[in-house]
Amino acid sequence: MSAWSSDEDVRLPPSGGAGLPSPTPGPDPAEEKFKRRAEAAFNFFGEKHQGSVMMTRKQLLEASHYLGYNPTKKELRDVGKKKKGSPTDPCFNFDDFAEFVGSQKRTTPRDLMSAFRIIDENGDGQLSTAELEVMLTNFGERMSKSEVKAVMGMFDKDASGSIDFTEFCDMLVTMGEVSESHHGDGPNRARLPTENLLDDPAMLGVDRELDADDADLPEWYAEPGDLLEWCGDRLHGSFQVGNAAGHVLSQLYSFTLREPDEVFLSLRMTREKTQPNTVDARFYLIRMILGHDGASYPELVASSQLLATSDPALRLELDAGTYVIVPFSTGCHLRPRASGGSGKLPPLIVQGPDDTETLSTPFRDALAYTFGRFDFDGTGMLSRSEFSMRTLYVDGEVCSDEVWQAVLEHFDVVEGELTFEGFCQLHEMALRGDLADGRTEADFYDRNLRPLGLSPSLVPDHVAKFVLFCFTRKPREGLLALPANERLCEQVDLLDILETGQRRPGLSDGLELYTRQDGNHASYAIKNSGRIPRRCALNFHNSINCVINKDSLDVQVHVPLGGAVVACHLIPTPHASKWKPVVECNAL
Repeated sequence: MSAWSSDEDVRLPPSGGAGLPSPTPGPDPAEEKFKRRAEAAFNFFGEKHQGSVMMTRKQLLEASHYLGYNPTKKELRDVGKKKKGSPTDPCFNFDDFAEFVGSQKRTTPRDLMSAFRIIDENGDGQLSTAELEVMLTNFGERMSKSEVKAVMGMFDKDASGSIDFTEFCDMLVTMGEVSESHHGDGPNRARLPTENLLDDPAMLGVDRELDADDADLPEWYAEPGDLLEWCGDRLHGSFQVGNAAGHVLSQLYSFTLREPDEVFLSLRMTREKTQPNTVDARFYLIRMILGHDGASYPELVASSQLLATSDPALRLELDAGTYVIVPFSTGCHLRPRASGGSGKLPPLIVQGPDDTETLSTPFRDALAYTFGRFDFDGTGMLSRSEFSMRTLYVDGEVCSDEVWQAVLEHFDVVEGELTFEGFCQLHEMALRGDLADGRTEADFYDRNLRPLGLSPSLVPDHVAKFVLFCFTRKPREGLLALPANERLCEQVDLLDILETGQRRPGLSDGLELYTRQDGNHASYAIKNSGRIPRRCALNFHNSINCVINKDSLDVQVHVPLGGAVVACHLIPTPHASKWKPVVECNAL
């Protein structure tokens, strides 16, 4: 049986007349299209490693979901054992992927109906809150009753108090868990065949209940479902606390359209054990315009919307030109580290089995995390521009010609790019240099590791990784990663609050409070059009289930004459069923 056989019967041409050979059947169009889509999925979800596209186990799962398959955890473990690699090792080539998905069974509408009937215990054709609660609070990663209520409220479109089959399918599609076979070439990320539905019901979960007044996104506002019809690429990135004021840094990204085109952008946070709480995220799309003074200023084109999966996304028609994507997080779960930090610094150099000194496992693991963080294109090597992002955090400046030349001459590189082994060599040499000069490992940590968001115990708890996706209908140049620009991020966020927020005048002569609030963000800015600079005090003590990006619920800001500043941001506390930001604002 071919690895690319479809679920449909393939009818071969009738055989020829007596004594004549049967005509050679041509390629099956459905099979050929599916193979092309599989190749597109492999090239999109996989990443280059030393010149060849390969997949990790996680990427294998993502690509399988895109094609409409939902492999079990056991199947993933089994295929991983064959390769004898960890889940993060890029050890699957295209042939491995083809063989794996060829052994899978696609989810069909019949599967969905069977799953619906399993949950519908009384057989009335409706899923009550109680029936959903039995499944979602007793199997897999258990959801709370408030989270079940959130799911019901989100997808009970007719407010009947129950979910019918259509709403059930919409729920799975919206949460990114349904097969393409139910919606043709519609939204991807297909999952949940019948046999797996009760194995992992938490796949239907939400992080928190959204406010009831959240606007439903239109149906077309969905992730592109057919990579044959879109040109897509992605880059990795991260958020990190930048300074004691709590500002969050992130790389910027740019792309250029040669002609008007339809564009879909989305940002997906990477869940990690070092970040138990979901880090909020959004992004802005801007263009830089030339002002009358000859300086460049940001022009806000659009801001992202939150999908039901909590992923910020944006889909719109754009004119030709160059655009900049500005990822943004309030940093409420990425607080500045107190002086002295938390945890104890482990040894960075230890005795190896052959009595030679070597990097300790915690140090090497921290370097592996950091290396992956700046490997934006996922090639397993750092280009000069990627390495410069690291030097910006540590040294405050980009990598100079002299420094990069030294890297190429003294450390392990492949085709002009720094390998992970070379990255370790660089840090080991810097550490040994510090020790030879009389400094300590703690001094090395403060100068080289702390600025990268690593705790004294070498845990990256002040960093949150994400993946940025960019799809266009027409070919274009790829995404480019740009250095972090704290001032630009603050400017753009302030512009959005002033443009979209609600204005509350009358605080004092010339002072106005702007509030921007959606399902899981509340942001506050003060504008001063008065005659003198002013100070304002904001009090959030009456708020319910809120986390603020400041040290206290009492916030004071200085607003310059004719200027405006962002005062603070609030988000819901993790797993809260309700939240309510309440502010009292007074001029000082």
